[in-house]
Amino acid sequence: MDDAQKRALKQQARNQERRVFLNAMPMTLEQAMALIEALDARLMREACDHTHLMTTGWCSQQGLDANVVVDWARDHGGYCDCEVAANLADPIEDAGKLQE
Repeated sequence: MDDAQKRALKQQARNQERRVFLNAMPMTLEQAMALIEALDARLMREACDHTHLMTTGWCSQQGLDANVVVDWARDHGGYCDCEVAANLADPIEDAGKLQE
């Protein structure tokens, strides 16, 4: 197997990981990116109280089931609002590369 074939296989595997992540998200990619942006902006103004208060509020405004979103966030390292913003921003951005 040559280097090009190895790179192609790695890319296929990475794209499969991205598909799994995207399919597990309880919202669209655009909504997930908007959630991160909203949390980042709010966390610049106020401290995290180590709950999901900001996330649940945002979900309510968007008509999303906050419990489902919070459960998904916890499964991916988002144990409070600041951790949602910190730990999910990169995986969400990476998953978006599948869309390009």
